[in-house]
Amino acid sequence: MNPIVAVIALNLIILLVTMSALIKGHNTKQPEKGLIKRLLDFVNESAEESEQLGKAHVIVMDLGEALEEHDHIKQIDDVKRIYRRVKVYRTDAMIKPIQLPSKTSQPSLKIVK
Repeated sequence: MNPIVAVIALNLIILLVTMSALIKGHNTKQPEKGLIKRLLDFVNESAEESEQLGKAHVIVMDLGEALEEHDHIKQIDDVKRIYRRVKVYRTDAMIKPIQLPSKTSQPSLKIVK
């Protein structure tokens, strides 16, 4: 095994053990409690964002399948069903919006002669 990979794996294991000891630890002091709170808030927030983005992906993929349907009656029924899911998703997203990552600015290129 590559020594760099072994060191990275060992550091990752140490980090995970330390985080679990903080979260499940007894007799924690105020700084540790603050760290635990921030860590749990970050984990919950990222889980909610990925859940919302996952729902949107599933809706879009289902819509693609419905539009590829050759039977027009079934296609209309599928699109109506998906539209109801979209309305529910939109109301949930309006209540609790997520921040999408901002686009990185394109580098300005100069012509050099």
